[in-house]
Amino acid sequence: MYVCNALDELSQSCIEWVVYQPSSLVDQLAITKADMVLIGGSISGVLALILAFVMVAKALKSL
Repeated sequence: MYVCNALDELSQSCIEWVVYQPSSLVDQLAITKADMVLIGGSISGVLALILAFVMVAKALKSL
């Protein structure tokens, strides 16, 4: 795929076309399924602790 590298502003036409090369930063942002499972497990653990705290706080409040 080609992208325009230099644009002639007067005629709104491309002067120079170059081959598009994706950024390596985008490749580094991708996560694998194993990473997704690890992150999801950590989030689930934190939410479970918050839920347990809320349930204990409500139980103590009703006494």
